[in-house]
Amino acid sequence: MESMKNIYKESLFQSISKGEVVLWAGAGLSLYAGLPSGARLREILYEGLTPLEKEEVRKNSDLSHLADEICKLKGNRNYIIKVLTSTFTKDFSSTETHKIISKIPHFRNIITTNYDRLFENAYGNKLNLIFSDNHTPYIDDKKVNLFKIHGDLSDPDSIIITKSDYNRFFENDTEQNTIWNIIKGIVATKSILFIGYNLEDSNVEVIFNKIKNKTGENGKECYFVAPYIPPIKSVNLEKANIHPISLTGEKFFEELIEYLRKNITKNFENKYISSDVYSEFIGNFDLKSEIEVNSSIGKNIVKNLTGIEGKDTKIEMTFSVSKSFDEINNKVNNLISIGDISEEKTINKEMLSSFNLDINGISYRNIDDIKSIKFALLPCFDKKIDVVFENGKEINDINLKVIPLNIIGRKAKVIAQFYGNKLEIVFYPSTNREIETIFSYTISKEISNISKQILFFELIKCLSMRQLFSIYVDGKRTFEGRFGKEASFLSPKNEFYLTYFKKLKEIEKLGNFRFSNININDVTPKNHNLLEIVIAKFKNKPIKKRSPQILLKPKSFDYTAYKNNFDLNFTQNLGDIVIHNQTFKIGEITTQISDAFISNYEEIISDRTKSPIIESRSKRALITFNNLKQHT
Repeated sequence: MESMKNIYKESLFQSISKGEVVLWAGAGLSLYAGLPSGARLREILYEGLTPLEKEEVRKNSDLSHLADEICKLKGNRNYIIKVLTSTFTKDFSSTETHKIISKIPHFRNIITTNYDRLFENAYGNKLNLIFSDNHTPYIDDKKVNLFKIHGDLSDPDSIIITKSDYNRFFENDTEQNTIWNIIKGIVATKSILFIGYNLEDSNVEVIFNKIKNKTGENGKECYFVAPYIPPIKSVNLEKANIHPISLTGEKFFEELIEYLRKNITKNFENKYISSDVYSEFIGNFDLKSEIEVNSSIGKNIVKNLTGIEGKDTKIEMTFSVSKSFDEINNKVNNLISIGDISEEKTINKEMLSSFNLDINGISYRNIDDIKSIKFALLPCFDKKIDVVFENGKEINDINLKVIPLNIIGRKAKVIAQFYGNKLEIVFYPSTNREIETIFSYTISKEISNISKQILFFELIKCLSMRQLFSIYVDGKRTFEGRFGKEASFLSPKNEFYLTYFKKLKEIEKLGNFRFSNININDVTPKNHNLLEIVIAKFKNKPIKKRSPQILLKPKSFDYTAYKNNFDLNFTQNLGDIVIHNQTFKIGEITTQISDAFISNYEEIISDRTKSPIIESRSKRALITFNNLKQHT
């Protein structure tokens, strides 16, 4: 029997996780809150009668018959309604189980025979209350619909408690009862979970029989959860196609929540539940997710799972390394115990025997979802800062992270990122007890703002010049210092970039336009020379070129006349030149060299080459422009 109980429970959990179950709740579900069972309510009604009235009713009759007798005795329902109101509208000792249920949006329809307001208190405005035919037009699929089929104390005429009430609702007036017809439509396509009911209650048997008559032999499975179900009762339930599960309501919902936490992500990815149900469920655990509902691949995509801002987030990762990889296992143990993660450590999937990643108890990823695990320490500082140098240079909104690489050895890495660029500084203790540093930086592959990029290169320049600097966090100065000689290596490469981008900025001002999407691989000495030509063209000023070399076409004339110094005026048409997706009309330029000579004269005379190379003995040339039109 125990094995069957587990089979039924697993089957029920699966159906609930796919949104395929209607919750049908009885009085037993509210006992933990200090509310009475049906049997205890019968006693309360009886105990409130006068001695003479008690002689006129049967004390041991069931609740509905007793209520019927009391109504006939008193001639109205006022006494019963007064007792129900005082019993079920008092403060509850607890609402914990109902709060757990309210975290399960998979239940879109709840049917209850209870008079209390535990569900209303737990769900708040997420609940749509239905207890009369007048409410049915307002059934809302976006909310959880609570059908109180025994009525609500806010409307005494809706209360069903006497035998006559039951007959009217379930037997004589069924076809005209709008609520009951809606319920029939719901349970025709859903499984039913009965919980909080006593099988000794004759009214429960009426409900079971009514459901069975309406759904027939081909109806969906039903489940009955109770703390203890006698074997003979289990057999009777099975005959009615109702699967018994022996559990308390509190324990059942605790286990259900845990099951849903482990399976919610997979169920959404496999399209068993809607995005609304998924988002609401994880939201109940202070999480949010970026999702993609994709119909082309037949699966939904969960891109991430993160904590809601201002809420605590607990991330728990468990894994085990296969025994065949003991060496890796030892390294991981040392890594965790010592905290030495100078570089990312990677464990490939084939080395693992298990893996689970839970966030606030929600299972996010398992071994089927990963290719590898990478280990890296989280930053101990991660904020935006402003840096001010002693020469007045100021750079704002730098994203700064400080990451400890070795907890014991005090090795750390500082990463400064802004405008797509990254500067890394590694600090580590040296043998002479001094702190040494290693500098490196990477430039954004595509640059869209020249001014911001210049700021980055000026930052590097100031650091390499060992300028004193101050760091401000949230407007307050938190650090002051300067780097040692190790930073000077940054200077040579950076100086070229700084000069290059300053020329780009000058051209932007001269041409009244903006460069964009500059590929850093196109920032070359060749393009640097072209930038100088473009600037000179805009200003209509000659260019003084150092160490000119001009390759002329072979000609049949006496090269001996040009062996020594001679004047050269060499004109060529550069036409349009394109730099970083901008076109500039340059046209004709003339290169003037007053002390020109053929540098490969001997090769020309001995016929080892045909094309003369003209250079300047003073290594100077003057370039002038023959027209004025520039940028297009």
